[in-house]
Amino acid sequence: MATADIIISDPQSVSHTLVPERGLIAGQLNEGTPVALGYVQTIPKETSIALAWASGTPDTTNSHIIPSLENPNNTLTVSFFNPDAGQTFLVDNAINAFVLSATEPKSDWSYVVRAAHSQRVAAGTYQLVINAYLYAL
Repeated sequence: MATADIIISDPQSVSHTLVPERGLIAGQLNEGTPVALGYVQTIPKETSIALAWASGTPDTTNSHIIPSLENPNNTLTVSFFNPDAGQTFLVDNAINAFVLSATEPKSDWSYVVRAAHSQRVAAGTYQLVINAYLYAL
C-alpha cells in the first residue's frame, strides 16, 4: 500500500508586524505623535489592505480608545495613518476595519498608529492588537 499527502498552498498570504515607538513619556501627547509602526507584506501585490482593531473601543469614525492594562480608566486615543499618501477610510463599523489604499499594487505596506488628538496620557502599558487582511476595493 502507498499513501501520499497532497498539499495545495493558498497563493494569498498576509504577514503583519507591529512595532511600538520607544521613549514615549507620560504627560502631554500631541496630535499625530506616532505610538507604533505597522508593517504588512501581502502575496500577491495588492492596491489595498484592511486593518481592524482587535483591542479597545471605537471613539469616532477615525479613532480608537486603548485602555491601560494597569488601569482601564487611563486611555490612549489613536488612529491609523497611511504614510504613502493613500487613503485610510472606515469600511466595516461592526469590526472597526479600515482600508489603506495605494495607487499601484504593492507587496510591502507600512502604516502608523498615532495619537488621534492632543491628550494627556498616564504612564502605563497600552496594548495595541491589530489584524491585517487582504481587501479588494
